[in-house]
Amino acid sequence: MPARLPFVLLNGASGIAVGLATEIPSHNLREVAAAAVALIKQEKLSDDELFALLPGPDYPGGGQIISAEADIRDAYRSGRGSLKVRAKWKIEDLARGQWNLVVTELRPAPARRRCWRRSRS
Repeated sequence: MPARLPFVLLNGASGIAVGLATEIPSHNLREVAAAAVALIKQEKLSDDELFALLPGPDYPGGGQIISAEADIRDAYRSGRGSLKVRAKWKIEDLARGQWNLVVTELRPAPARRRCWRRSRS
């Protein structure tokens, strides 16, 4: 059944089939909708035009993509590759020269509870 939007891009997906693993990251709703409308209006979009509309994944829990833009484009073009994502953090200054490292956004993969336990030990 055809869908109005490519929900696999919106929600992301992961799985293993016949020895091949895949993980499709989630993307921003507005960017996916704009890309879908552009593809309906003009079937033959260049890669650069499509990347301008859909620049990369958008993780709901946050995180910062540190892969180079060229690596992201290569992964999208070939269907193979990986993205490097890290947590966002900041340093809070305390009294007497002490400081706290505060994680503000986690990357998509780790379980938050497990990270919390590791940080407390």
